Amino acid sequence: GEYWIVDPVEKRVDQFVGQTNAKGENKLMRVAELNCNDQISSKILEDFTVPVRAFFEPGARGIALEMMR
Repeated sequence: GEYWIVDPVEKRVDQFVGQTNAKGENKLMRVAELNCNDQISSKILEDFTVPVRAFFEPGARGIALEMMR
């Protein structure tokens, strides 16, 4: 699995992916800590990238949605 934790106070997104270790235990591994100047790309959905600012700025959200069409 993949998880994005959005922190509206810090305006940050932490990206995690689930991995199974040698013991067969499922662990979440942080793969990125991103701010408004970054873009986040899904590790699962091919070619799915969103500017982090789209989570926090209404104008950027509309632009990001238009890019997905």
